Amino acid sequence: QEFMSQLLYSPHDCTIVVGHSLFFKALVKTYLSKEFIQHSPEFAKQIANSKLQNCGIMRLELDSSRGMQGKPIVDARMVLGTKLITSKKK
Repeated sequence: QEFMSQLLYSPHDCTIVVGHSLFFKALVKTYLSKEFIQHSPEFAKQIANSKLQNCGIMRLELDSSRGMQGKPIVDARMVLGTKLITSKKK
């Protein structure tokens, strides 16, 4: 929550975050807006349940007016040919 709060209330228009794909998977799963899920249900399911490829890039758009409880991720896109990796179930 602290991390998302820092992003939402940053004075900057654009922030670049580098981290592990499992971190971004958890971030998206927690904060993806219901409207985005309704608009792009299949893609929303993929990004919430898959990892980014190594060195992958995902662009997220946050709406700070929604606050922490309002699921502030309102858009998500893969950038520069980034692929999602689905985990193999045993």
